Amino acid sequence: MATRKQKIRFAFKRFKGFWNEFKRSKRGLIGLIIIIFFTLLAIFAPALATHKPIDPQMGIGEYPGIAGSRGIKIAEDLCKPIWYKHLPFISRGEVEVTERFYTVTKNVSGYIVTFYAHEGVENASDTSLLLSNRVASIDYIKAIFPNGTEKQLTDNEWKIPELGGMLKTREIQLLNVYPSYTKFEVKYKTGVDLVENMKIVHDNTFDSNESMKEWITTANPASAKVQFKYNNEKGFVWNPKDNKGCMEISYIPSATINQTVTVAISKLFKYPYYQPPVSFITHASIKLEGQIKSVEMKIYFTRIRQNGPESYLLAERTILSRGGYEHVGISSSDPQTARNVKVEPPQDAIFAIPGNYSFVVELIIPKEAGNGKIYLDNVDAILYGNIFGLMGTDNGIPFPRDIYSLLVYGSRVSLLVGVLSALFGTLIGLFAGLVSGYLGG
Repeated sequence: MATRKQKIRFAFKRFKGFWNEFKRSKRGLIGLIIIIFFTLLAIFAPALATHKPIDPQMGIGEYPGIAGSRGIKIAEDLCKPIWYKHLPFISRGEVEVTERFYTVTKNVSGYIVTFYAHEGVENASDTSLLLSNRVASIDYIKAIFPNGTEKQLTDNEWKIPELGGMLKTREIQLLNVYPSYTKFEVKYKTGVDLVENMKIVHDNTFDSNESMKEWITTANPASAKVQFKYNNEKGFVWNPKDNKGCMEISYIPSATINQTVTVAISKLFKYPYYQPPVSFITHASIKLEGQIKSVEMKIYFTRIRQNGPESYLLAERTILSRGGYEHVGISSSDPQTARNVKVEPPQDAIFAIPGNYSFVVELIIPKEAGNGKIYLDNVDAILYGNIFGLMGTDNGIPFPRDIYSLLVYGSRVSLLVGVLSALFGTLIGLFAGLVSGYLGG
């Protein structure tokens, strides 16, 4: 027993001596700290990482109208880290931006065509001036001719183009022809901000009766026999074990009302940013039951202003009674959404300024409808911003990946490679030493 204690004391004394010698080396201490840090990072990676490292998704099975049984992306491509918003030198609010372009005139199939490109870009291929930001107002557009002469263009010499009834708010079309290598300088005002992701509906799957408190419900005419309530059995689910909650809208026709009845649910929210989101999606799952054979569904964003609300119709669909749920998914990248809003991209018009907004789902019940029920589930809107996470996102396909989560999980691979390299290096060195000693050097 005494011998064992002596051995332990001797081993401890040797380690203490080694440590006293080791800690004199600053490089050694730094290396040890790095090893300990990444070892802890590797061990606790599942708890520390905010998302999966490969194909991260959110809301799996909650947005079938957009992603089917899969989830939706967690963020946009190439987002900046979220802590950028605390940097004092980052511009936010309404700012003036100056962009410069040059022209190249080419003969295309016998026609003289003028192409434009940003200064510094080699190949001019655009037929209009493509600006980097949404235009709030133009200060001036100046032409600088090859001989050095400058001319400020009048309002009659340019316009914001329109295509298929849609304003293209990030383009300027010049109405005159200019010589090759004429330069243009555009100074304009725009909103610049660091925009976080916004999930508009807290409980989009109606997990409990509390979810009903999120919504403002209305019926027009007000005398219509319409009731909004929570239903915990009729919701849409991919997995039978998932929550089956939904919103139930009961309708009973009235002999005194010989017209269509409009019911609507709306969710108020505040958009605090000067710059529109990079993109947005909306989603709703709907099911008809009873003698309601069809309804017209309209989905809006409404900007609430002092002189009255301004609504932007995103989509209008006819929903038929088919015995199951129908899923309506809307994306800002869908050309039809831009046509409905009459601006491309649509978020430039909808979220042009900070303010109070509402997300509205409107259902028009035909006057010939009888007793019936409408079930709504997975009702949500998500606005994707340009900042996300501690380290931003990459441009991964099919889903952008959280760089912080990649770093955390990557520490496991790095540590494993380092340990295996050290192990194999040691074994190879020992083997080579033994062979050299056995063969005499």
